[in-house]
Amino acid sequence: MGDLSKNFNVSEFACKCGCGLKEPSPALVSLLQNIRDRTGQPVIIESGWRCTQHNKDVGSKILGKQGIAKGQRGDETASAHTRGEAADIRIKGMTKKDLYEILVYLYKCGQIDELEYAYMIKKSKTNVHVGVDKKKRNNRFGGEQ
Repeated sequence: MGDLSKNFNVSEFACKCGCGLKEPSPALVSLLQNIRDRTGQPVIIESGWRCTQHNKDVGSKILGKQGIAKGQRGDETASAHTRGEAADIRIKGMTKKDLYEILVYLYKCGQIDELEYAYMIKKSKTNVHVGVDKKKRNNRFGGEQ
């Protein structure tokens, strides 16, 4: 039994740097619980809340020496992770493509209405990024990024 929902605890969303930030938006918790309920599989949160410093560190690791420009992944003003509105998730035994396709299907069937966007994380074999923030995007499903 979780303290945020049937299956999720606040500790699962904690920033990986150890700073203590860990308050996901209710919409994100609802989305992840919905995914768990619809798939019947535990959803593992690889990255939930990120403080601005940790988000910069993640962005620098992805982008290397070129640094982070405003609006790019890792920019704390752009990342929904820094507002508790996004998570990188996986389901044990599933590839990122399998999970991504399930999310697209569930969304199109009207079963995960909280989902605002999703994409497969390029540098991962299993992780998919999901978000609930209302930022305007060109498309809801971004393939692999």
